[in-house]
Amino acid sequence: MIYYREENEFIDNTFQDYQWTAPLIQNPDQLEEYLRAKSIVGRTIKGFRAIGYGYNLVTGDIEDQVYRRLNGTLPDHELHAASNYDNIDPAFPIYRHAELSEPFIIVFSDGDRLEINFNGDSEVHIGLNSIPFEIKPGTNLNNFDANILFSCCIGCKIQAIEIIRRDSPHDGWPSMYGEEWKKQQEFIDKIILRLNDGNGLCFEALFDFGDVYVEDSNNKLITIPFDELQPGLYDDDRR
Repeated sequence: MIYYREENEFIDNTFQDYQWTAPLIQNPDQLEEYLRAKSIVGRTIKGFRAIGYGYNLVTGDIEDQVYRRLNGTLPDHELHAASNYDNIDPAFPIYRHAELSEPFIIVFSDGDRLEINFNGDSEVHIGLNSIPFEIKPGTNLNNFDANILFSCCIGCKIQAIEIIRRDSPHDGWPSMYGEEWKKQQEFIDKIILRLNDGNGLCFEALFDFGDVYVEDSNNKLITIPFDELQPGLYDDDRR
């Protein structure tokens, strides 16, 4: 089902989901049709903007990622030291992944902008040029530069769109809006914008948050060296 809203009424140029006119799409076939109608395939990515907060891109979560991935390779005392934010190896590969609760904007070389907020079970808010690019976050201040985190995608052309489907909603997740979804045989599990380098820019819901990440053709997460990512992190819990 596709649900449409009234005209945008962003007060004080601040994003609020309930004020966004973007359609809410629950059906994977309708999502494919929408993206086809907007001629997304063939466009070249110029840049990105995340409106809000990257919940996994704070000091503690980055330290946890390093700790988990080094665990078993170092003695305990070295492991704790190596995963301390100030001691992280500049070359350590950090996943190109952001956990969001507000829309992610893709800017194309022709100036159009695709806005995606996939943070509910088979529910995608998606629009084209429907949010002012400089809109302020409505929940938490932005804490990372999406152009740095997802720099490997800039300049790439979208060659295909893959909608990964599932045959039932997730158990225990918040129920979808309305009643029409109960008639569906398939549900939206993941969106992959397949790029001309073979990588995929992926969107996937996680309960009531949304994951944006880059993976290769074997579904392995793509990384960025920590020293390349660090200038794009604006973490507020250590400054």
